Amino acid sequence: MSPLARDLLSEWRFDPGLMLALAACAGAYLAGVRRVRRWPATSTAAFLAGLALLGVALESGLHAVGERLLSVHMVQHLVLLVAVPPLLIAGRPQALALRALPPASRRALARLLGGRTARVATDPIVVLALLSVVLVATHLPAFYDAAVRSPLLHDAEHVLYLTAALLFWIPVLALPPQPRARSPLVRVLLVLASMPAMTAVGVALATASTVVYAPYADGAARYGTDALADQRLAGTIMWIGGSALMALLAVAIGWRAVLAEEQRQLVRERAGGASAGVVVRERGAGAEARQVVRERAGGAGAGADVREGGAGVEARQLVRERAGGAGAGADGSRSREQPPAGSTPRTGGSA
Repeated sequence: MSPLARDLLSEWRFDPGLMLALAACAGAYLAGVRRVRRWPATSTAAFLAGLALLGVALESGLHAVGERLLSVHMVQHLVLLVAVPPLLIAGRPQALALRALPPASRRALARLLGGRTARVATDPIVVLALLSVVLVATHLPAFYDAAVRSPLLHDAEHVLYLTAALLFWIPVLALPPQPRARSPLVRVLLVLASMPAMTAVGVALATASTVVYAPYADGAARYGTDALADQRLAGTIMWIGGSALMALLAVAIGWRAVLAEEQRQLVRERAGGASAGVVVRERGAGAEARQVVRERAGGAGAGADVREGGAGVEARQLVRERAGGAGAGADGSRSREQPPAGSTPRTGGSA
């Protein structure tokens, strides 16, 4: 086994404070899972994997060897920036807390997550600027040399990395609850916009002709290499490796957005087909109902016309008959009152 592999596997430090903090986070999360119903197992697995990977990055030989080899230190930085935060966020601890906490604590947390501070802290421009500044500033020789020599400052650097990365990945992953969900295009552009800072650090280290960080001048000899070659490897890891990881995540976000849009389109098409069927049935039922109404109205109208027509004919016939009878009676009276033509009317006395 090579000295590098041996040290990576054997040099664990097991810091009590960090191990206790990781165990407390895992215990609180699992307690919340027990309190809610039907919590996704994938979310639980992602959160626990993020905690485990964080423990490996900070407690394993990756940390110890990273103080002697700059290339290993860069791997540790990428784990803290690109691997651990997405896993922790994918566990959706905020959503779990909103379901598992008591009502009063739940309302307080909801106000905090939906407040102005949370919106500003997760604004794309703010998180991009914060991550870029942290990346560049912590790799300046003065700060980097001091962090390697001071364990306290080194731990603070890791906390700063993790905090900036968590704030960065919250709007990128856009998992609920979110103060404001960004469009897939904004999220992809945000990931791509974070690459120049990594590229700048990586190119500066990969192309330097001298050792940039003095504490690494002698540590590489233990592993059969020199500090300048290790520094160039570290720059390549940050430049090519970091950019490749970011590009891969950007593609994954875009692909996920495409699949989500296809799913929404399918739902809309199904809903549209169901609505069309309802409209057709309603129109058919309406047409049938109107036809029945017309038939009934037509039959009633025809019957009414027949009845009214029949009654009218009978009434007119009766009127004519009565009028005819009256006319005939009047003619008879007139015929009795008037003598026949050529006759001499009789007078009151005889001759």
